[in-house]
Amino acid sequence: MSTWTNRLRAGAALVAAPMLLAGCIADGVLPFPALGTPQSASAPSEPRVLADSVVVAAPEGWCPDPRAGLEGEAGSFLLIGPCRSGPVPPVPAILTLSVLGTAGTGAMDRDRLDAFFDSEVGRAALSRAGDAATVRVVQTGLEGEAYFLHVRDTAPMPGGAVAADAWRAVLPLSGRLVALTALSPADPEVPPATLRSVLDAFVARMQAANGAPPAADG
Repeated sequence: MSTWTNRLRAGAALVAAPMLLAGCIADGVLPFPALGTPQSASAPSEPRVLADSVVVAAPEGWCPDPRAGLEGEAGSFLLIGPCRSGPVPPVPAILTLSVLGTAGTGAMDRDRLDAFFDSEVGRAALSRAGDAATVRVVQTGLEGEAYFLHVRDTAPMPGGAVAADAWRAVLPLSGRLVALTALSPADPEVPPATLRSVLDAFVARMQAANGAPPAADG
């Protein structure tokens, strides 16, 4: 098994961090507002850094939620929602950022990543309930060093109602393996194609802020 899939397997719970850690927050680890109305801050004057190396850079209109994040030895998680002030996001998508661990030096391998996320362990990592049976991987793709997944998860979301469809990306940044997600509230529901556009912007901003090459030329 490749270095990438080994690291994904080791960090499987944090691949699902937008869902699993939200449950921890909802249970009292940290206050978790209703998903459709995150208490996001205004854009910080100094960039936020996770795991001592990953610079947080959201698309214009989205800001980290100061009350919804976790950092620990296993990894880090951050919820990102519409900013309280400044530009308004074009859609009510919610973003998440998870730092899974060190990235290693091997190239991303789509075949191995596809096989991992098609497995029961991989689908369980993507499930809001940790249950492979709730997840269907609709589409995947590798663009540069960013691996994208369109996921449909029927499990309920702890802490707020969300649509089944979400887009995720896994990529190396600043020596770390990072997972980014764009998901939609249940009402109003953001179409999957629009979520992908938001995720593309998120990936591009994160790559630029962390000195990584873009996901794809042009």
